[in-house]
Amino acid sequence: MISRKYKLFFFSLLILSTILISVIFVTQGRFLITNTSSISIEAFEVDYPVYLGNSLNWTGTLKPRIVDIKLLDSNKEKIAIGNTPIEVFIVEDGYIGVVTENDISTSIDFFPTSNYLLLDDNFNIVFRLDSDSDKQFLENITGIWIDFSIFGINKSNVVDISLIEN
Repeated sequence: MISRKYKLFFFSLLILSTILISVIFVTQGRFLITNTSSISIEAFEVDYPVYLGNSLNWTGTLKPRIVDIKLLDSNKEKIAIGNTPIEVFIVEDGYIGVVTENDISTSIDFFPTSNYLLLDDNFNIVFRLDSDSDKQFLENITGIWIDFSIFGINKSNVVDISLIEN
């Protein structure tokens, strides 16, 4: 018969192993950009909104919940999307590229970026730019800051992007 001392030791070892494995799975993974889209200043002189799709890949084992996405300027300052003329969405299927609002397919589902549970490792972050957007502001955007959580543990990831070609 196993003594109480050994039972306690093995139970403690089991709990520590579970915690260690959980931490390893939760701390791994990040967002990598696989395809980017940008538009030239000259092409941006249109009278209707333009959609720019950027394909991302999640490298972790467990799927995260995207809590929020912010823009980053050239000084690496975070800019809340709500304070900009830009709208940001998640598209699960396909690749968007650069598309005008007149040419966007009605079969595409646009999901809000806040509190979005990632279902697949590959997805698109889509930016909707209005024709009256401040072009200097758009040229100053150098990346996005993605806040996400896995099992309630909050993390963040920076992804470099460029909306306007230089």
